[in-house]
Amino acid sequence: MVPMSSETQTLTVVVAEDFIPVRERLVAKVAEIPGVSVVGETATVPETIARIRALKPDVVMLDWSLRGGTGLDVLRQMRAEQMRSEVIVVTNYSFPEYREKALAAGAHAFFSKSRQIPEAMAMIRQMAASPS
Repeated sequence: MVPMSSETQTLTVVVAEDFIPVRERLVAKVAEIPGVSVVGETATVPETIARIRALKPDVVMLDWSLRGGTGLDVLRQMRAEQMRSEVIVVTNYSFPEYREKALAAGAHAFFSKSRQIPEAMAMIRQMAASPS
């Protein structure tokens, strides 16, 4: 279960995606979910790590390919710093070996951007609906 932000009982999300049109669509879709607030948007590995540190979101929607590295770099840094955000990887690089690496590094889920965005949104909707 995801520990929701205690003050408002709102599930907070950071969206990390380097391609602006895709990021805008993901942010819009996430923002439509009741009880969810997008608190940050990022495009690079360093920016993503800094936002997670500063904002402590409940969920990070993480692209595999970011400027300055990969989602795996972010996951590894999150693990090293014991960051508690749940990570949902959404990527066009939905190869089995990437899925295995992401899940082994601590991702909660791994979805294809081209085929599984509805499933990723359903997961966030379920997280928002679950009491902490």
